[in-house]
Amino acid sequence: MDNETIKKHLLTATYGKFDFIDTIVPKEILQVAAPRIIIQYLIKELGINKTDIQMSSLRSWLFNYRKKRASKPIQNDENNNNTEQKFSFSNASKKEKKFDF
Repeated sequence: MDNETIKKHLLTATYGKFDFIDTIVPKEILQVAAPRIIIQYLIKELGINKTDIQMSSLRSWLFNYRKKRASKPIQNDENNNNTEQKFSFSNASKKEKKFDF
């Protein structure tokens, strides 16, 4: 979807207006950035005014987006499957303790 179509949807839609933001803004930024930074990113990419986006709507959409993404299980890479052990008290006692002074 091109930026003009997303811009038109963002400015005219009443329901689901933020559904296509994740195609413009990288998912890493959506996960950790403050809403004001996301708005600045949208202003730069789409060429819209700050007053065109309701901050409260964006905040609630972002909250739900992050909650939905956090509830999905994280898939391990093939390289990380068996390299790290989960912590348990039995594993902690078996580890060798080294102190460098």
